Amino acid sequence: MRGWSPDNESALLKRIVQDALEHGVVITQPEACLRILHPDTLRKISARMLSGLRTDLCEGIVRTALEECGLLGLLTNQALLDWQLHVTQALRHRASNLQLHEIQTEVLLSLSSQLNSSDSSSVQDGESVGELPTPSRTETVAASGDTEEAARTHGGAA
Repeated sequence: MRGWSPDNESALLKRIVQDALEHGVVITQPEACLRILHPDTLRKISARMLSGLRTDLCEGIVRTALEECGLLGLLTNQALLDWQLHVTQALRHRASNLQLHEIQTEVLLSLSSQLNSSDSSSVQDGESVGELPTPSRTETVAASGDTEEAARTHGGAA
């Protein structure tokens, strides 16, 4: 979310409420149930996934999967290396293109809260970070996109 600041948070909430109304959804208390994610949340999660997708680990997983399927014996050493490289590259590409709706709500909220706390510790006296209250476990934080998909991913109702 580019351009987020405590100053434009109110305008953003108004736009969200208006967009919801246009889709037949009424948000009765946006200040109590919506949480603005820190702008760096997605970048940090993608970086965490990329660092976890070590080449040696991915290659081992591919080798094990092919072995369990009985396909390892069919491949030449070069073909195995090609498969391992392809799968590793695909996983890393996918991790670098991660979308908010693909991440568990609790993970988003936790990391965003950590980032906001880090920001607030560097905020000067008298300034505000503008963080909204954290939703309860039964509430959903939905990213832009398909609300039915977000409901399935995050356990809410569309």
